[in-house]
Amino acid sequence: MHRFWFLISDDDYRPMAWPPSGPYWNSGFVGDKFVVVAYAPDLETLTNDAHWPDAEEIDDLGEKQITFTDRFPEPEWWRKLREESA
Repeated sequence: MHRFWFLISDDDYRPMAWPPSGPYWNSGFVGDKFVVVAYAPDLETLTNDAHWPDAEEIDDLGEKQITFTDRFPEPEWWRKLREESA
C-alpha cells in the first residue's frame, strides 16, 4: 500500500464506491479543495472510477505500509472490515 496526498475539488471527499482499498482521511483544505490522505495499492487504483478519479496534485508520500498515528488514527470502518475478513 502506498500513502497518497491529493486534492479533491468536489463537495464530497469520500471515494466513489465503498469500501475503498485502504483507509483515508480529510486532512484539511487548500482554498476550496479538500486535502485527502489515503492508502491505495498504486496510483491506478487511487484514481480509478471506484475511488478518486478527480484527484488533483497527487503526491506519493513514500510509505509502503499502513501506519496509524494520533493525527491519522485507524478508522472504525477499516478496523471492522479487517476483523470481518480475518
